[in-house]
Amino acid sequence: MGSGKRLMLMKTDDENRMKLTIDDLAPAPYNPRRKMTNKERDGLAASLQRYGDISGITYNLRTRRLVGGHKRVARLRELGAQVVDGAIQLANGKRFPIRIIDVPESEEKEINVTANNRHIASDFDERLAPLLGELEASLGEEAFGELALDDLRADLAKLGSIEPETVDDDDVPDLSQGKTVCCPECGNEFTP
Repeated sequence: MGSGKRLMLMKTDDENRMKLTIDDLAPAPYNPRRKMTNKERDGLAASLQRYGDISGITYNLRTRRLVGGHKRVARLRELGAQVVDGAIQLANGKRFPIRIIDVPESEEKEINVTANNRHIASDFDERLAPLLGELEASLGEEAFGELALDDLRADLAKLGSIEPETVDDDDVPDLSQGKTVCCPECGNEFTP
């Protein structure tokens, strides 16, 4: 009986997805992201056209708003995409699935902010520099620049080389004595 209900829910999601148009994908007014620069928009467009949507577009049926994919949907609109058979489609045939959820606005906001939280994503490690060299060789200089990988390399150069994360025993503070410690990430001092 549980699997029948699951199939029914999947069918409902498919039916809802099939009824959407590109204009139905309204951005959430609270989406806490700054406006993209032209270079960022162009890089996103190059990525979308080359690879498709690698992050996901999520739509909340209850609030009739996007939860994730605001920038991608905006750029896809500018590229003339339409919703065809429940997915966003570019003229070149590349398709972008739309995930349908049905949650209250409070949970929608939690999902929106959490999905964009850079503090729960990992930073690059020492393997980035050689990988960028490999990607530049395989993509070519023009595509490498269009995807803003040259900017990532420039960031890497500003930081010097990326070292593997290691913790030296001398760097671990003795927390048993109530001493003030300093957060290495933000510099905030606190007593644990």
